[in-house]
Formats: sequence, C-alpha cells, structure tokens
Amino acid sequence: MTITLPCRHVFTVETLDGITSLGDFYEKNGEGKWVKSITPDDTGEIRTRPVCPSCRGNIDSRRYGRVCKNSNLAILQHNTASNLSRRLAKTEEKLTTVREGLDKSVIDTVKACKPEGPDQFITAEARREIIDKRDIALAREEERPTPAEVIDDIGEYHAFPDNYAKKWKAGVKVALDPYRTARQITCERDPAVQAYEASLSQLYREELERFGVDLSLGAPRDVEQHALRVARMKIGQLPPRASLRFVVEAFWITIDILTQLGVAASKASDEVRIRDNSGTESEQWEQLAEFILSRATKDAETAYNLATKSESWNKAIKCLVFVLQTRYELAAHQCRVAIGKGALSNSDVKTELVDMCRRGIRSVKELQTSVPRDYSLRWGSRERQNKLAWANANFVQPAGVILESWETLKRSTKGGTWYQEVTNTERAAIMRAMMQGAGHDRLWHTGHFYQCPNGHPYVIGECGGAMQVSTCPECGVPIGGSHHQSLAGNTHANDFVNLARQGGIEDAGWAWGPDRRR
Repeated sequence: MTITLPCRHVFTVETLDGITSLGDFYEKNGEGKWVKSITPDDTGEIRTRPVCPSCRGNIDSRRYGRVCKNSNLAILQHNTASNLSRRLAKTEEKLTTVREGLDKSVIDTVKACKPEGPDQFITAEARREIIDKRDIALAREEERPTPAEVIDDIGEYHAFPDNYAKKWKAGVKVALDPYRTARQITCERDPAVQAYEASLSQLYREELERFGVDLSLGAPRDVEQHALRVARMKIGQLPPRASLRFVVEAFWITIDILTQLGVAASKASDEVRIRDNSGTESEQWEQLAEFILSRATKDAETAYNLATKSESWNKAIKCLVFVLQTRYELAAHQCRVAIGKGALSNSDVKTELVDMCRRGIRSVKELQTSVPRDYSLRWGSRERQNKLAWANANFVQPAGVILESWETLKRSTKGGTWYQEVTNTERAAIMRAMMQGAGHDRLWHTGHFYQCPNGHPYVIGECGGAMQVSTCPECGVPIGGSHHQSLAGNTHANDFVNLARQGGIEDAGWAWGPDRRR
C-alpha cells in the first residue's frame, strides 16, 4: 500500500510509518496490526513535524494525524516558553533596579502621610462596603497573584484619606510596575493547555457515558479514575506544562514585592506610632501591612499548589521556602505591633504569640526532615544521595535561616523587647537567590532549547552544548549529555529554533548548534 503526499511524492505506508515514528503513538499486536493508541515516551526529544523526506513538504494523511498534532502542540509550547522567558527576564531586571531603595521609599512615604484636618469618621456600613469591595476583587481571580489595585489604591480598598492614598500610590509605583507585568504573565492562558483540557473533558465524558454512568447522578470513584486514565491515553501525550514554570516564577516576583512592601509598611507603622497619640493612624498602617503580608502568604501557597500540580517537584520545594518566609514575616509583624503597643502586658496575648512562635519553629523543623526524605524517595537508590544534597542546599539551609528568625522572634515576644534580627539580611536574600537561580535557566539563544521527558522546558547554559548530565530543573529527571552530545532523545528542533529567531533570540554560534553539522 502506498500514500501520495500533497507534493505528489509517493511512499509506502511502511516507509511513512517509520518516518513519522508511528510506533511511538500506537501499539502493534502479534500480527503487526495497530491495535490501540499509547502515550509516546519522548525521553527528552522535542518532536519536529514530520515532512516528506524528498522535498520536506507536508504530510497530511489522516493516518498520521496524532503525530502531526503532537508536534504542532510542542511547537506552540516552545513558542509560549520562549516568549514568557524573555518577558520574565525583563521584569526581573526592572525589579533589581528598584529593590534596594524600596524599603526606605515606603517608610518615607508613610511618614510623609499626615492628617490635614480632623479624622474622617467612617460608619460601620461604609467600612463593610469597602471590605466587601476588596473581597470581591480578591475572589475574582483566586488562582492568580493579589490584584495590584487592592495594594495600590488604599483609599478605595482600605479607607485611607485621599491625601494618604495619593502619596502611597506615588511611593509604591516603582514597585507595582514590575508587579503588574509579572502578574499579567500569570493571567495569560496557554492556548495549548486550553486545547488539552477541552479534549480531556470531552473524552472523559464520553468514557463515562460508555460505562453507562448517568452524569447527573455522579459516578463511582473507580469508574471516574478509569475514565480519566482512558481519556488521557486517547489524547496520547502529556499535559502541556511549558507555561507553568514561568507562571510560578512570575508568582515569585509578585510575592517578593508584596513581602518587601508589607515589611516596610510594618516598620513604618512603628514610626507613625511614635507621633500618633490616639493610635488611630498607626493602627490603619498596621492593618495595611498585615493585609499585604497575609496576601503574600496566600500567593506563596497558591504558587506551591501550582508547582505541585504540574509535577515540578524542584519548583514546589522552592515555593515551600517562600511559604515559610511569608508566614514568618506575617507573624513578625504581629509580634512587632504587640510589642510596640505594650500589648504583651496582657498574659493571654503574650501566651498566644509565644505559642504562635513555637508552632512556627515546630513546623519548620518538621519540614526540614520530611521534605528531603519525601523528595529523595521519588528517585532510585543511585540518585538519592544527590537528591538529598540538592534538597539540603535548596530547602534545609534556607529554612534554617528562617528557623533562626523564629527563635529570635520567640525571644523578643517572651522578653517584650524587639531584638534586632541578625538573620534579617540573610532572610531577605533568600527570595532573591531563588529568583536569580531561576534566571540562570532563561532561554537566551537558539542553541539552548530542550525539553525533558515530562514536558518541562529547560536550557543548557554557557555555550548551549551538552557537557554534563544533570537533572530537569522542574521534576529532576536526567537531562543534558557530554562532549556536546545530548542524552538519547534530547535533540534540537528546527521548528522551535525558527520561532525563537523570529522572536529576536540570537543563534548560538557553535558547531553543535542547530542547523550545523556535527
């Protein structure tokens, strides 16, 4: 049997089956007949669209529909990753330029906010309306970072006087510009994900109906699991995950900014308390600081859940560090306020805060043991020692800095005196180090583009040629190679490279790059 392609070249079915690697997508029985679809094991290879071996024209036979769709989706995924990578790198550069002076800028802004007349009385009903408006804004996109407007417009969402709101908006603008850019990255829907989820939903429903399940009555759990497994098998490829990596890293930027703003506002409230005899003004800033830090904690937890969902175990562990740090900063603010107000003279308040510190210390210690253990168990015995070392460097050590901060906080709360935190500088550098580490993996030129067997994008640094075996920065599977030779299945993809060139990324320039003979 032969197939005539649109270019009019004729090939046998066996030849085209080999060219398109059809055996990766379907299983044969003992008689050599294709019997069922399977999910291809790419072992790191980014598939290019199969073409006519004579003229590189299109192959449009329906027999190879799954193969062509798979490569089209991969191209779309890589284009998405390349675009998000560039945008994220620019956002990080912008944040770097404003980070150093942000703390002082916020404190000076808050100190400059002074009443222009008698306090404006706000009725209980008006305050409820403001809170409702804020809650509606937060609920609109729960799986995204905190909307910038609820941080920016403190008059509309936190009942501050107009002159305060104007000064605050001007003071935080330099930080909220990169915040908005990073948040926008998290809000963009990957078209590949949309297509995958739509197909999965349709196939899942069809499978349930095939089992005779009345969807209006629900379905037994084992039937649901089987239907979902069959639906995924019919799609024939892993869920698209290229964008999730950059979404998580964009979350890190927004969390970092929120944490800096919240800590600075907390410190500023101490300054305001000195001049504020009534306590009303300082209390408003204290509440704003607590709101910002609580949102940073919520967003860190959301990022952790996203990383876990995408099976990016390395990212998930780093997200957990963000969770621990934001939880500590929120607790530190609450203790700072209590000490500043003299509230620790109340034994119940003091006991509650000391217990909070003890819980924080216990939680960090437990995670320092459980996280490396659980992470290492995902790997074979040969790899476990290396995985434990990675978890120690990327989780246990940063968590140790946070643990030391908790110990200092407990001592401050017990003694009723705020101790200068010796770990403050180290702790502030944790998030920065996480983001800088992620930035080293950016897609800089066309020689870098690869993909791990689980669909996570990665790059090879320096010259872009494989010089050592490493692990995927998302899930930890083996990647890379040696002597500029990639591991089996790790190949360049010219379709992706062309897209990258169109986006302005430069050629690698080395002999082992794409379009070059080895």
